[in-house]
Amino acid sequence: MNKIDKFCSIVEVSCLGETVTLYEVSLACEKAEKELFSSENWERIRRKAIETVTGLGVPVHWGKKTPEDYLDFPWDGKGIYVEKSEDGDFPRSENILHEAAHYLLAARRRRSLEDFGLGSPTSVRSGLSKDPRGLKNSEDINDEESAASALGIALVARIDLVLAIMTAEEHNWFLDLDDEILSGEIEKWRREAVGCRKRVAPPLRRSVVHWMKKIRDKILDILDS
Repeated sequence: MNKIDKFCSIVEVSCLGETVTLYEVSLACEKAEKELFSSENWERIRRKAIETVTGLGVPVHWGKKTPEDYLDFPWDGKGIYVEKSEDGDFPRSENILHEAAHYLLAARRRRSLEDFGLGSPTSVRSGLSKDPRGLKNSEDINDEESAASALGIALVARIDLVLAIMTAEEHNWFLDLDDEILSGEIEKWRREAVGCRKRVAPPLRRSVVHWMKKIRDKILDILDS
């Protein structure tokens, strides 16, 4: 049984009624992290993530310990932290790939900014970017955040589909299945390459469409089972 089949089995075990709900998919994602990923598996994914990032031309900090403050958001305006922190923790692979997605989507003038000009996502420093190069329109910011989420998840999916599903759940894409917001994001990548998506090469744009559709369809299949 491959990993995606094992994930589906975990969903079935989590099911409390006759049909699967999104809540049970969420529970399955929590269980899958503990049951389907060994330390060796996480290390393989981490190495693949770094290989992906460097292959896309995104700068990384080689040989530098990751500051504790950068474990969740490992971009500092100069590169992505990929090494252990002082306490021995690595930045999560999906966070590394998410920051790489932001780098690829950001205008060149914003790539040297710690927040890519989108404002800080932390509770300590919230609000719009204070740098004059930063985006000031909330719709543009939200659109670029959505695009970075989709691109990052697609990069994860090329390495491990179950982890990509877990990441999509964490990013709340499945809550929008009925409203077709996920389908709308796929369409933005497919037909028009709306806004910041035009900065990404066509082969990678097609990859986003392929993997996000695959993830959406897999979740719909699970919910219909």
